Amino acid sequence: IGVDAVSTLLQYKDVRIFHHLEEEGNSVELPWNKVSTVFNFARLLEESRKTLSAILLYRLILFKYPDYVDALLRLAAIAKARNYIQLSIELVGEALKVNDKCPSALAILGCLELKNDEWVKAKETFRAASEAADRKDFYASVCLGNWNYFAALVSELKKQTKYITVHLEKAKDIYSNVLKQCTTNLYAANGLGMILAEKGQFDVSKEMFTQVQEAVSGTTFVQMPDVWINLAHVYFAQGNFTLAVKMYQNCLRKFFYNTDNQ
Repeated sequence: IGVDAVSTLLQYKDVRIFHHLEEEGNSVELPWNKVSTVFNFARLLEESRKTLSAILLYRLILFKYPDYVDALLRLAAIAKARNYIQLSIELVGEALKVNDKCPSALAILGCLELKNDEWVKAKETFRAASEAADRKDFYASVCLGNWNYFAALVSELKKQTKYITVHLEKAKDIYSNVLKQCTTNLYAANGLGMILAEKGQFDVSKEMFTQVQEAVSGTTFVQMPDVWINLAHVYFAQGNFTLAVKMYQNCLRKFFYNTDNQ
């Protein structure tokens, strides 16, 4: 992502560019019945890595319709993917001002809190997201499963053996329940693969990650860097270091523009 795109993202509240266009006689009209089309076009631009154009379209939508939550959340996602965590939190906060029970906004906020190592806050936020959707939001459920998975890893580092099993089993139950209700949920499948890998079932988990990766490659609007990272972890655990390093490097180039070293 170039400097221009970063600057455009950081200045998301600055509407002078649109006023300037109007002053020059350019039309920046956006009828409400065209907003969804413009938003979907911006998503396509975003996935095509034309980030600057996508950001400008999201900002145009917000200039005309400041309460358009989906545009705020896409800007938050772009910021998060590039490690602008505080900016992402700010954007999610703007979305929550519009709808404080928006499941998607709460789930993203929980992920950001988790990234900041705010474990207790993240768990409560994920629960709030799940409750806001009447526990029918699979994304929020998967996030809660992820929380338990990472809690198991932390327990392992702290040598808290009894908590490792508790959290892993809880995560497994959550992922499995989601898959029972939605067999095509790639995030839950990826999560279940993580549990299998954690239990040393590398061949099964590798097959699951590979299937998820293949499914993701067939869609434009779903990006899952985690599955690439998980595959790399499995290759590393199996001693295939060269392939693991290659997978890590490809993931950084494809999803993080070489900005995320975690």
